[in-house]
Amino acid sequence: MESRQRNLQKMQEIQLFKTFQAQFNELDTYLIAINALHPDWIKEIMQEYNKILIEKMNHAQNITVYKMQQFDQSNWKIIHKFEKKIEQLQRTMLTFLGFEHSTLQSKEELQINDMIEVTFSNYVQFGYFHVYYVFQAISNLKGNVVAHNLAKRIAKDFYSKPRTNRKKFEDLSEYMKWLGSNCLKTHDFKIANLEDGRICMKVEECMWGEALKGVEDPELMYYFICYGDFFSTPDYNENFVLTRKKTILQNDGICDFCYHYKNNSKKLIHPEESFWKSL
Repeated sequence: MESRQRNLQKMQEIQLFKTFQAQFNELDTYLIAINALHPDWIKEIMQEYNKILIEKMNHAQNITVYKMQQFDQSNWKIIHKFEKKIEQLQRTMLTFLGFEHSTLQSKEELQINDMIEVTFSNYVQFGYFHVYYVFQAISNLKGNVVAHNLAKRIAKDFYSKPRTNRKKFEDLSEYMKWLGSNCLKTHDFKIANLEDGRICMKVEECMWGEALKGVEDPELMYYFICYGDFFSTPDYNENFVLTRKKTILQNDGICDFCYHYKNNSKKLIHPEESFWKSL
């Protein structure tokens, strides 16, 4: 199976308020995890986070963002304590969406039903930067190694939680057909079936990785977009295992996915470099 990647600048429409709500829910989940490990860090982290957000914002924007009271806060444990900083997050995320080029720029105040048309690239950045910059703030305060280790630990817990609505597969080949069909719009890839039952996917272009690899710290971003693949794979079947040594986000040029059915062999062997070059 092969694909042809779509354009990073392709436009798509999103409902702004609904998307902000999802972002805030996810941000709170990560902050809860940080707080459980380092409760004395949160205030300092949020102060540094706010500095980064102000620095990244387009200050020419002039619009009244959503008030915190408009959002469903019933499950929030942390972010409701930082109302002004979350309002700043909205302004900065509008910058990442390319708000100044949208039809909403002429409005004085955002409305619940507002839709905004954005490029796929801006949409991807919008979807990850709200968490990434929290850990960038930790890196600024505590050092790169501390930030990376904490991101790795929390992301593992986040992505290891079973998803009750996850589709199940008995057969690895059926799973790969489904996975490939879901990737057609966003990836250029080739899939190869090996004689021992392993199935490999060589990704040569990934719209998600391409949109995010220009961040200050691609290795840090890796934990929020790619690292979870290792833990979500067994959700489809407890015997499915992923091995991978390269990603486009980490500027390796390709993503070398290899899927194994662990009952087929005692040892998981990832294909050699020569295999990927020939694929």
